[in-house]
Amino acid sequence: MNELQINNQSIEIKELKGQRVITFKDIDTVHGRTSGTAKRNFYKNKIFMIEGEDYIVRNSYQARNEFGINAPNGLILITESGYLMIAKSLTDDLAWQVQRELVKNYFKAKEQLPKVPVAPMSMEDIMIYSLQEMKNVKLQLETQEKAIEQTNSKIKDIQDAVVVDTQNWRKWINESIKKLAQSEIIIEEFGDLRYQKVRVNTYKELESRASCDLKVRLKNLKERLEKAGAKKNTIKDTGNLDVIEQDKKLKEIYTAIIKDMLVKYQNIA
Repeated sequence: MNELQINNQSIEIKELKGQRVITFKDIDTVHGRTSGTAKRNFYKNKIFMIEGEDYIVRNSYQARNEFGINAPNGLILITESGYLMIAKSLTDDLAWQVQRELVKNYFKAKEQLPKVPVAPMSMEDIMIYSLQEMKNVKLQLETQEKAIEQTNSKIKDIQDAVVVDTQNWRKWINESIKKLAQSEIIIEEFGDLRYQKVRVNTYKELESRASCDLKVRLKNLKERLEKAGAKKNTIKDTGNLDVIEQDKKLKEIYTAIIKDMLVKYQNIA
């Protein structure tokens, strides 16, 4: 069994189809994250990933025969490009250090082996080798820039696909909340409380983006309704959506939040 030390953690070297791959468990281990973190990030970004390029799926038989891994539901193996997409959300100092170490010492190590030249015997050999290395670096940068452009384009296309029903705005909001709560990752994280949690989180995000206090605004709205002689049931049933709907700026920001979340969790309205 060949193992490699990354961030003082041992992971088994895995290769498939001529390239090194890594599991969700490996990623969580080297980054010191709780089990399931890499898997969650994968499913959040899966819509932007390409099977066979960013990740490879093996059935339970292949997982056991090729890697000795017991995976009743199959095994997802992550390539270097897929790992970089998953690691984008891990932005602390340690994450950057681990990412650099993993890419350099794990993914790149295999392809670097045949490139190590025989000790140069002349200045001409050194210059040729240096120019080739510069060419390789330039090619890698161009490939990465192209991948980023393609990802950004895909994100924009998906965002444009989210159609807001402005005529039935409140109905669209409630249906979107239900769609979000049906996302696999939301179900896994919040369980039976997912509908309530999703709505609460959207309100918290609105308060953050708009620098407002919905609780205070709701209290003020109810007081105004009471002074205007509104029925007790009407006042009782008044909620945050009423506050948001009456304020054009809040409504625009909240709509954008819902659209962003629909894209993030892959539930296009």
